Amino acid sequence: MRSPKTGPRPLAATVSLVRAAAGEDIAGVLASVGSTPAGLSDIDVTARRERFGPNALREHRARPLRVLGRQLRARSSSCCAGRHWCRRSSARESAHSRSLSSSPSASGWAS
Repeated sequence: MRSPKTGPRPLAATVSLVRAAAGEDIAGVLASVGSTPAGLSDIDVTARRERFGPNALREHRARPLRVLGRQLRARSSSCCAGRHWCRRSSARESAHSRSLSSSPSASGWAS
């Protein structure tokens, strides 16, 4: 949704409009946006295009090399984080197993 001459609406405003419309019947929603079950007339379409601009999404062209670079960076950082976690995890497990083997209950000295 676009506001006249100001660009896209903030997300919060759009969400509140959608919530309000969800509680109305079809006739109420159409009346709130100035439409009818048959749609807009050609005159209304032209006036809204002049006021709000075309009803079109901007295209986003992906650059393959940039996408590949981001994927490789993400992959390498997750691998590094995984190795770090594995090293810490194995160090904790070995320290835990050493503490269990040296405790009196683990060696059969339970009271």
